[in-house]
Amino acid sequence: YEYDRFDDESGGGGAFMMGLIAGAVLGAGIGMLLAPKAGSELRGQIGEQARNISNIARQISIDAPVVLGQAIVLIAGGIDISVGSNMAMAGAITMGLQPYGTPVAVLAALTFGVLVGVVNGLLVTKGKIVAFIATLGTMSLVRGILLTYTRQQPISGRDPSFTFWGAGDFGFVPVPLVITVALMAALFVFLKYSRAGRNLYAIGGNKEAAHLAGISVDRYLFLAFVISGFTASLAGVLLSSRLNSATVQVGVDTPLLSISAAIIQAFYELDIAPHRVAKLSGIGCSSKTPTYFLGNSHGFNSVHGRMPSVLTGAA
Repeated sequence: YEYDRFDDESGGGGAFMMGLIAGAVLGAGIGMLLAPKAGSELRGQIGEQARNISNIARQISIDAPVVLGQAIVLIAGGIDISVGSNMAMAGAITMGLQPYGTPVAVLAALTFGVLVGVVNGLLVTKGKIVAFIATLGTMSLVRGILLTYTRQQPISGRDPSFTFWGAGDFGFVPVPLVITVALMAALFVFLKYSRAGRNLYAIGGNKEAAHLAGISVDRYLFLAFVISGFTASLAGVLLSSRLNSATVQVGVDTPLLSISAAIIQAFYELDIAPHRVAKLSGIGCSSKTPTYFLGNSHGFNSVHGRMPSVLTGAA
């Protein structure tokens, strides 16, 4: 009897709430029809908020590949400090080589990112250098190459159609969001269903035990750095596509943001299940969202000057 009464009460309450919501929606629609000016203002506010949400989703999607690659390295027990410089250099290559064709430029940028990952992997596995030190040196090296290549000047794009990949939309969905979701799905399958993915968790948990179990520690750790290099360069390509330019200021704080986002999403806890890679869909709910909400000054006019940086650090 108590259960039946509870169901009846909850059902009645649900019906009441549905009726209330339906009435509110109907009333809002009638109000828009009866008051065109007010309705126009309300539609304008809704459209502005939708653009803000789309802009934030686009920016998070552009940086998310870096976090995905960083997470792979962290899972394997390493760290990659060079992702910011790699990202910036990939963008510069994409813009600088566009006169030779956009596909050539993009391929060169992604190849460069993979080569940076190869260098990092060799320094850590063959050179037996601590990952932090090795990637810190690579970061400085790539940043120096970037400053020399660009002569510390912005490089503008020459192919207007290339901006579609960073600034375009599929309907209401930003193109970078689609690319990032596809990348997340691929890494989800890689970590959960492949032997290499499971071996990465084993290596990060205990390298000695993984070695005694017959796992090639150096091979899979090398693979983790290569994946990180590729994802960082992919983020650089997407960012340059969105801006249609490349500057040396890109990627300065990317290592810190990528590491913090990956750690907040529990990837640094190496005893979690591989399926938690799907948690990267919540990057925007971790350390990244404050950056873009507070830094989006053209969408949030109440935040001025250097306050976005101050508030972001506090958040």
